[in-house]
Amino acid sequence: MFNAFADAGTIPRCYILRRKGASVRRPGAMRVLQLQRCAVLVFVFFATVVQAEDAKVKPVPTPLEVAALKLLVPEPAQGSPTPLQPLSAHQLKSWAVLPGASVVLLRFSRTEAAEARLDVALVQGRPEDLKVLARNRDMVASARDLPVLDDGLRVLQPSSEAQLDLAPYRISPTETAVGVRLTTTSSCAGSCPVCSETQWLILLRMVGERLTPIMLAPMRDVYDTHSCGERDSHSDSVERSLDISRTSTGGFRDLLLRSSPVHPKRPQLRFRWTGTTYVPDELRPDFR
Repeated sequence: MFNAFADAGTIPRCYILRRKGASVRRPGAMRVLQLQRCAVLVFVFFATVVQAEDAKVKPVPTPLEVAALKLLVPEPAQGSPTPLQPLSAHQLKSWAVLPGASVVLLRFSRTEAAEARLDVALVQGRPEDLKVLARNRDMVASARDLPVLDDGLRVLQPSSEAQLDLAPYRISPTETAVGVRLTTTSSCAGSCPVCSETQWLILLRMVGERLTPIMLAPMRDVYDTHSCGERDSHSDSVERSLDISRTSTGGFRDLLLRSSPVHPKRPQLRFRWTGTTYVPDELRPDFR
């Protein structure tokens, strides 16, 4: 009976049970070939997925990136007692302000001899003749002293998430600032904690061979209030944009920081040039 059903095509012959011993028949040669092909396809699929994931984690650097890293992160000298800080991440973007120029952001890990740090450099040229125009070897440390309205929010750390922001911040008719954004978070503690995340914008100006921080402004605040007793957890966020004003102070354009939703008491903040940095009007001695 089983063979009759199998011959009729209702049940595959390789799955038919014998009447005695309930043992399974061995699959035919065609079935073995199908299984082998299936196994090969599965192997190729997973191998492709693994290669794609590796490509995402470890992208192949361009010749310009290789030349920039070789120029900015030299190999330690032979016999040097203090090893150089290892490079943990980098980012390179072209800068349209100068022909052939690029901005490089470097993140160095912490070692026993030095703290972690973020470097930013302006380079120009082709991979074979690349040169450094200006550099800041510890951007976070040099930006901590910039004036901000709320010192309690100023928790910049080299380990913060960082990325280049090369929007055309034209601060004067002849100068354009370089932007770097850092995201910092506050830890939750206590019975009714409020966790916050702030994204900061640091503007840097090329002064000789140094990229000098000239402005620090919070661009996004996210507050997450966790449940406390009968209160439900909720999140609030404030987004800000930086606009170039038509007015100038000391030959440099004023900068307007606008928030959304609009702050009831501060619909916008005006930053004015003081000769070395940008300062909000509220922190200026002559502000009324």
